[in-house]
Amino acid sequence: MKKIITLFLVFAMLLCVCGCSAADSENLSDDIQVEYEEIIVDESGNTISSEDSTTSDNQSVDNQPDVSNNSSTNNDDIVIDYDTVVEVDLCDPILRAYLDATTPDAQYTYLSEYSAYVLDYQTLPITWKGDGSQNYTVYISENKDFSNAYVCQIKGKVFKNGICVPGKTYYWKVLGSFNDKPRGGGTFYVKDAPARFIEIDGVNNVRDMGGWKTESGKTIKYEKIYRGARLDDITDLGISTIKALGIKTDIDIRSTASWDSHGPVEKTGLNYYFFDTSAHYDYVLGGGNTEKEIRQNYPQIFELLADESNYPIYLHCNHGNDRTGSMAFILNGLLGVNYEDLTRDYEITSYAFSHDNRWRGDGIGGTFGPNDLIQHNISNSNVDGRWGMMNKAFMESHYCTDGKLSTAIQNFLLDRGVKQEHIDAYKKIMLG
Repeated sequence: MKKIITLFLVFAMLLCVCGCSAADSENLSDDIQVEYEEIIVDESGNTISSEDSTTSDNQSVDNQPDVSNNSSTNNDDIVIDYDTVVEVDLCDPILRAYLDATTPDAQYTYLSEYSAYVLDYQTLPITWKGDGSQNYTVYISENKDFSNAYVCQIKGKVFKNGICVPGKTYYWKVLGSFNDKPRGGGTFYVKDAPARFIEIDGVNNVRDMGGWKTESGKTIKYEKIYRGARLDDITDLGISTIKALGIKTDIDIRSTASWDSHGPVEKTGLNYYFFDTSAHYDYVLGGGNTEKEIRQNYPQIFELLADESNYPIYLHCNHGNDRTGSMAFILNGLLGVNYEDLTRDYEITSYAFSHDNRWRGDGIGGTFGPNDLIQHNISNSNVDGRWGMMNKAFMESHYCTDGKLSTAIQNFLLDRGVKQEHIDAYKKIMLG
């Protein structure tokens, strides 16, 4: 029986000064995104037909409902309805389809077809009635009185950027430059999703590590730890987003070989901690210099993670792919996220870089099999993506005493010098 997913283009994304992800000069060409009409996939996940065309820069697909809950009798008489709540999905339709795919065949289909497109942004389609102003101020708040609002000044009359959290309800309004009467407003609810990308100008591949379900039935909290690429090229606009998110601490897990200077990071005002780290994938369980490095770094990292005053935290390596992906595996795996969801979180990076995919394997034969554990010859990289080998190493190690990945990771950390009290404190902060 065929599963038909129909995605319709509503309008192109307009460039606004609230932030567009800047390409990493070492790894990216111009950002490429997709306009698409229909994708048809059979039960095994094979694409039967699809219609798409590529665009560049910030054009994007939007099938969101109009959240402009207002009506007007003339240009100066705008009635705003804050009682009607409209659901919006900030997750790009392609990314949503990948997350909803349940078989390796279907997951491979969406990765192979669309991972060349950069989707690491939120789409919030709000519009308002213009009054001739060149600049408009957008207010978004969880409170109806707009206290503690996220405030952004933009040019034009379309705003499609935001830092909203899935599962929450928000109020919004827009003011022009001529008076204090809102030109539009309303109320919207953000559809739940474990993938919450954040646009930080000058930085790639930034997303919230929260939203994933755990084996205990709890959900990892949003707004606690963000993962991404280096902050070296962050702009003033990006810094304003860092401040809006309330991020306090920068944990840099690059190696000295990829770390030139943290000078540019100083202007962010974050508390900065650098850990000379090269271990990633299954190499984290290795001996020799790798074990020495982990014994030196991991206890200090978890001491930071155990102190709630350090949150929210930004965790990154150079590009947010391998070392950051491996650390996310350890941190969320410790909390009880299963391997399948950890893999989804890892592979989402493929939608943040147009030429640097991260898949669980090569996908030979149009699917991922149980022994397809390495993605060989990763583009623009000298490493293989040994993602599946990391899980295999943990599950087959003497640390796995009860068949659970979370137990294996905890025993591994304890053996490497991390204190139980710090692990417990970290779990309480992230799960409540």
